[in-house]
This record gives sequence, structure tokens and C-alpha cells, in this order.
Amino acid sequence: MRLPDSAHNTRTWRIHEITPDFRLEDVWALPTPGGPGDFPRLVDGFTSDDPGRASPRLARTLWATRWRIGELLGWDDPETGAGSGVPTLYDRLPADLRESRGPDFEALPFTSLYLLDDEWAAEIANQTVHGVMHVGWVTEETGGYRGQMAVLVKPNGWFGAAYMAAIRPFRYLIVYPAIMRRIELNWRKNDPPGAHRWALLYDADCDFCKWLVANLLRWDRAARLHPMALQRRDAGDLLADLTPAERMASWHLVSPTSMRRSGGDAFPPLLRLLPRGRLPAAAFARFPGLTERGYRWVAEHRSQLSKILPARAKRRASERVGRRERALDQAPLRGFEPRFPD
Repeated sequence: MRLPDSAHNTRTWRIHEITPDFRLEDVWALPTPGGPGDFPRLVDGFTSDDPGRASPRLARTLWATRWRIGELLGWDDPETGAGSGVPTLYDRLPADLRESRGPDFEALPFTSLYLLDDEWAAEIANQTVHGVMHVGWVTEETGGYRGQMAVLVKPNGWFGAAYMAAIRPFRYLIVYPAIMRRIELNWRKNDPPGAHRWALLYDADCDFCKWLVANLLRWDRAARLHPMALQRRDAGDLLADLTPAERMASWHLVSPTSMRRSGGDAFPPLLRLLPRGRLPAAAFARFPGLTERGYRWVAEHRSQLSKILPARAKRRASERVGRRERALDQAPLRGFEPRFPD
């Protein structure tokens, strides 16, 4: 997903010291949810991959055409690169960053500049542009982590500016979607089992609760939510700091990094996990007091609400929740996450 420039500019990245004369071209949220220690895996994925060989056919054709034209016209000749055609940004690095140079690329014509615990930068230069790929590891509003990529450019004269303008539609329509999809597939392929599931703990004796959870699961086609009855022993392990009464008084959302939200406070992070859920999540987050009062009203009247539900709706909800719960208990997610039919 493309992000506003402020997602990069407002962070205290070290890259700002190095590239004051570069233009921020793009900022992207990478589909790489993880924990605080997963940044090295993200960097390794970038340096070891070759998107020009394993991307969809149209994207591969564009990559091949670009490299072929560059070869014929000399755009990518060594004398046009960083350190030859233009000064390398490595010469601008302060001493502490020079000591942390990142890994080498196996296929792409980038050169690492520096690597920190949550930030990495690499440069590329040719006859058209001097560019920087900056990758960071950022926290999400839901409590987890993900990668974020920024592209900074310094076109080489009028020709470079015209080149960047000419390829912009192809980058946004073909190249970037293919890159993001490949990053996501590679990331999921190497995930540990259940790495990105969020536990949604509910009262299995409440028909209305199961009906609500079942409808959330219909929305959650990527299986990021793992429903768990509060009556289960392992549910008690996740909520060990709460008394039994506190556990049963509410539903709870527990992130992969063990951050817990309960009651109305769980709605914003829960909705952010779902497709097209950011807008309603923002509305709930904007009025936390009203959200909590609404949740408490529902919680206090759940018995009456359960009686209103048709028997068929209760049965179907119980079946849906049971199927998802059993599937994720018995078959941990490995690689691609399962998608559940209606």
C-alpha cells in the first residue's frame, strides 16, 4: 500500500542526514507483518531475491526490456554508476554508519550503504538517475511490526527527469504491484507456524458472541483471526494476568506479540486487520468512550440479544466458528495462509 510522504519524513531515520538533495518519490507499507526481531529477515529477502526473474510475465517483460535498452544505449555502463558517474553516497556517511555496511545483493544492481537495527539503505546509479532504496522496520497501530520502503531519487538532468516521468505509470500499475506481491509471498513462505495470527477470545456459552465472531471470520478471508473459546485452558494461559471473572466479562484480542486489547478497546485494532476495515477502525478509535459504552451495553444484554437470533443463524455461526477454530488448532499455517469459503 502506498503511503503519504509524511510516513517517511516524520520519522527520525538516519537517511535524512545523507540525502537532503534527493527527492522522495514513493513510500510503501510492505506486506511483511512480524515481530521486533524480524528486520534482518526482511533485509535478507531483498538482497537474495531477483524480481526480474520470478515476477508475473508482464512485469518480467518490462524488466527485461529496461535492461536490454540500457545495455544497447549504455545507460548502465560501469562508468555511469555510483563512484564513477556520480559520487557515491557512501562518502557522505558519518563514521558510525560506515562501520555498519549492509549485505551485498545477489541479483539487483544496488549497493548497500548502511544497516542498523531498524533501518537499511542501498543506492543505485546509472545514466538516468541516482536512487536510494530505504527500508525501515516500523510499529503498527495494532501493536505489531512491518516493513516500510521509501524510494528517493536524484534525476540526472533533463533526460533523467523525463525518464522518471515516462516510467511512472508502468511503475505504479505493473512493477510495484508485482514487487509487493512477491515480497508478500516470500515473507509468508518463510513464516513460522501461526506467526501472524491474532487470538480472538470469546464466550462459547454466548450465542450472540459466536454470531458476532462468525461474521468477523467471514470478513477475515486471510485467516488472521484465530477464534478461541474463553473456556479453553490455553485461553487462560493467554490471559493469565486476569481473574476468571475478568476473563469472562469481555472478549479479548491478543496480538502475535502478546499485546492484549479487551472490550471496546479491541475494535480499532481488530478492524484494522480486516479488508477495508481502516475507515470504521478510525471511527471507533476517534470516539473511544462511546465505543466502550456501546460495547458494554451489548455485553450486558447479550443474553437478550441471543434470544432474538434465529436458531438457524445460531447453528450456522457455531459451525463456522468451530470449523475455523479446529482448522487452526490442527493445521498450523505454513507458507500461504488458508482462505475459508462462505
